[in-house]
Amino acid sequence: MNLSLDTILTNARELVSRLRRDDATADTAYGDDLAELNDISSHRPKTAILYNIQKENRLIKQLQKENEELKQLVTEHRSVLEKIMYKYRQDIQQLILMNKEETKAINIFNTLLAQVNDKMYLKLLTCFFPDNCKLISSEV
Repeated sequence: MNLSLDTILTNARELVSRLRRDDATADTAYGDDLAELNDISSHRPKTAILYNIQKENRLIKQLQKENEELKQLVTEHRSVLEKIMYKYRQDIQQLILMNKEETKAINIFNTLLAQVNDKMYLKLLTCFFPDNCKLISSEV
């Protein structure tokens, strides 16, 4: 397939002319669409546009006010939660201390109870073995 230089140039010229036609058609369509959009937008009165802008501004201000109120509520909630947690930590700390003191008291009570049991056992032995009474009494 030998293509001569003339054939290539002819094909290139045809492509260029088609591209120019397509470009002109696209420009015309773009211009028509732009004119149509301008025509549609000119039918809309400026008062309606201003009214919509004012309506949006009122809505934005209302949302901003609501946002500020929500921020304030979150701040108050956080403050109350901090107070509750502070009180909770104090109560837990007090419970831990009370538990330690209770454990100490139970240990002391058990020690004293063991001593009393020992003494009672010795007294019981003295009742059964009166001969050793003097010996055991002196130990108690």
